[in-house]
Amino acid sequence: MRSNRGRIVIGIGGNIGAGKTTASNQFVKMGANYLSADQIGWQVLPEITPALKRRFGKKLMNRCDRIDRKQLGQLVFKDPKAMRYLNRLSHPRLKAKIKKAIKNEKGVMILDAALLFQWPDIMSKIDYPVLVTASTDIKARRAAKRGISRARFDRIMRMQMRDTETVKMARYIAINCSSKEVLNDQCKKIYKEIINDRNMQ
Repeated sequence: MRSNRGRIVIGIGGNIGAGKTTASNQFVKMGANYLSADQIGWQVLPEITPALKRRFGKKLMNRCDRIDRKQLGQLVFKDPKAMRYLNRLSHPRLKAKIKKAIKNEKGVMILDAALLFQWPDIMSKIDYPVLVTASTDIKARRAAKRGISRARFDRIMRMQMRDTETVKMARYIAINCSSKEVLNDQCKKIYKEIINDRNMQ
């Protein structure tokens, strides 16, 4: 896809613990605007709360009668049917908001989305898809630092596309198996190549 009005959309995808947000932050430091699929997903939550409450009951509600995010996460990552139900409710709204944000963008935008490569309609809006990857053990250790058990990590990984599949769809690949500085250097190089590529079109 060619950007309109000078717009450039860079998609950052990868599994849990790969380092997507760290990579995205480096692009932001170089001048890009940031859009997080996760953050938009939480914004969608109030819109689907009544349906979730009807389906799963009050066990998901906190004292303020809002969805308890932790409880919801524990439920859907243990129950594939619950995950599919949540995705059917949330993904159309989530992707609509992402498309609207992209349409309104006039500069360089970073879309940080774990499911980037699993969403063909969003991929069609991306000018430069970037895969951030690391070994499974490294991703698991990073997830553990965020309080995610190995069992939950494994369940999440089973729901996400393997790097062997997503690498075929990526324009650029950032390997995040060592230090933050090494990843940042890769991102700087990728960003410069993207800007140069666009300037040559």
